[in-house]
Amino acid sequence: MENMQYAEELVREFLIFRGFTNTLQAFETELCTDIGKGFQVNKILDLIFAVYIPKFQAEKLAGLFSFFKQCFSSWSETTMLDTLLKLEGSVLRCYIVHALQSGRKDKVVEFFGMNGNDLLLKSYDWTPWFAIPYLKNPNMDPQFRVYFSKEWYEALRLSVRNFFSEVFNENGREVLGEEEFPEVSIEFQETFLGHTSPITRCRFSASGNNIASASVDGTVRIWTYDSSIPASRNATIYCGAEIMSLDWECKSDRLLLIGTADGGIKAWNVDAKRVVCDLNTTEAFPSVLDLKCSPVEPIFVSAASSQRLGSNSMESLGYASLTVWNMKTWKAMTVLPLGEDPPAITSLCFNHNGKILAASATDGMIHMFDMSAGLQITGWPAHDSAISSLLFGPDETSIFSLGSDGRIFEWSLQNQGRVLWSKTSSRFSDLETSNYYRHEMALDANGRQLLVTSGSVRAPIYQVQGHSKGLRTLPHSAAITTVDWHPTLPIFLTGSADNSVRVTSIS
Repeated sequence: MENMQYAEELVREFLIFRGFTNTLQAFETELCTDIGKGFQVNKILDLIFAVYIPKFQAEKLAGLFSFFKQCFSSWSETTMLDTLLKLEGSVLRCYIVHALQSGRKDKVVEFFGMNGNDLLLKSYDWTPWFAIPYLKNPNMDPQFRVYFSKEWYEALRLSVRNFFSEVFNENGREVLGEEEFPEVSIEFQETFLGHTSPITRCRFSASGNNIASASVDGTVRIWTYDSSIPASRNATIYCGAEIMSLDWECKSDRLLLIGTADGGIKAWNVDAKRVVCDLNTTEAFPSVLDLKCSPVEPIFVSAASSQRLGSNSMESLGYASLTVWNMKTWKAMTVLPLGEDPPAITSLCFNHNGKILAASATDGMIHMFDMSAGLQITGWPAHDSAISSLLFGPDETSIFSLGSDGRIFEWSLQNQGRVLWSKTSSRFSDLETSNYYRHEMALDANGRQLLVTSGSVRAPIYQVQGHSKGLRTLPHSAAITTVDWHPTLPIFLTGSADNSVRVTSIS
């Protein structure tokens, strides 16, 4: 702050010296408004949520974001700028909701009259909002209901706070990128070159002895990296479509579940070396985005979407279907309720006893299900963008979420909506790559190190809630598209768009 005051004095001195009195007067006026609030996060937050929104100052609200976009337009971190644009959209929607809740439909009409053309040019998602001032009960409409909830408002405030906290430190200086992480110190590394196309998923088996890796060409390969383990289970499985998801049976290494982009779910018996079951989702939901086996019961859950991942972003994956399957009869047991036209579910995870299932969605929501009742018990808006990966913390008092924008949150499950830890991995995220690959993360056996996929040739390993620096993996020759940790040892997997899979043991 002292540096900023010194700089202001230098500007005043220069203007007086040159006789630019009108410019000096304008400079002093601008200092009084201080739209950037000295890059102090709490003041920026108050300006948005305690002044501009409640006092219906839409023009100043738009001006504030325009100011920050100009400040950040030179960023090399395009992902962060994209996040700012998404936050701007959410804050403007918050303004509209507040106006409606305050009985000021005139302010909503005025807002669209002033900003309507710009909003339509920015995103087609705004089109339905032009009808909102004319709806009788917009808070009851399925399309807008979530925006009227206290949970969404609190999550938005939190997202704005976390964003600006990441962007600026205590001294108000811009943080252009995360610190340079040192390279991991390895004990050994093995590279598997059996695939002929980019890797989509790779997973350790329950014991960690076997590895399953899948690629875009529709093949799954089972292999081992340890020469002391028999290679009798090694196999190549031809599925005929791109592999979207893999999961091993939790109690043994006997069964591997495979989900494809054409609605197929196969169960491979590694001992018999054959497909023991070949299921299909309904035609309405052809893309099996994730599969998760219960750690206790002989059941698994499939998350399927109405569209497949492609040249469009994750937000365009269509609608969701969550189905519970019996692994003895290989028949569908029930469909978990998600409401009308629910956004696609991208990631699933069970807690240790299989009683709770967590699911993340493309609208940024986290859903929690009671599996014994087959009902959703809670949920909250966690991201302003699609969530691509979800993991329970090691003691299951928290849950980690990774957004498609590269933002990572650890959420408290005891105090819902509270963020325990956060990180921005946008430096390692590539928007173009993320349109084709779902970024994912993996926790080590101790729950202290979080490995995240990367749009670059190296992937970050963050120290969860630690003060020490993170680490960087050794490089592949292309983007790192999938990751996993050994269930008990400090060994991790990385699959890449260069067709390779690597097993790395770190010291």
